[in-house]
Amino acid sequence: VTLRCNHKCVYCQASSKDFSDHRYDMSQDTARRVVDTIFESPSPDITIEFQGGEPLANWPVVQFIVDYALEKNKTAGKTLMLNCVSNMSLMDPEKLDFLLQREVNFCTSLDGPAEVHNRNRVFLGGNSHGEAVKWWKIIMKKTAKKIFRIDALLTTTRFTLAHPREVVDEYLRLGARGIYLRFLNPFGLARGTWEKIGYTPEQFLEFYRGAMD
Repeated sequence: VTLRCNHKCVYCQASSKDFSDHRYDMSQDTARRVVDTIFESPSPDITIEFQGGEPLANWPVVQFIVDYALEKNKTAGKTLMLNCVSNMSLMDPEKLDFLLQREVNFCTSLDGPAEVHNRNRVFLGGNSHGEAVKWWKIIMKKTAKKIFRIDALLTTTRFTLAHPREVVDEYLRLGARGIYLRFLNPFGLARGTWEKIGYTPEQFLEFYRGAMD
């Protein structure tokens, strides 16, 4: 729904744009046509996932798509899942209530403890780890015993390799139901920063084995 983002993550694959540049926002007219096209699928199961940039930066269009898709599905009768992939820094109680009432799932990035996370996921003027963890705890509490809730994924950089135990401990501390040890792809910004944040397959496998053990 937008390529704008208020983070400058060292491995960004989305080629995110400056937060003030609204040229990269999806319009409501485009959003309507996107949803109409999605519902042309013959599949009985549909997932619409909000990504970015930071999708909450274009909140009005996220709201529109959620309500428009739910309304269309009253006739289509498909199994519809809605997912919001967010760094959580723009979340607030009103947005959260809207999304929870409509049973939207959440996914955020959690690159381990604050020291590692904030080095990977630079939030200009803020604490990326602090915001992600704050809203993680709130959503976990509000969605207890529900199917829809929040999950996280980790992107492994060179900074992460020395901390397999700390990564696992952080996910356990937050009550995560899984740990996805995602390797780094040389796409987007990561292609230009690879010499600083990249590693060999052998180094990743050593980290993976340590975390698994």
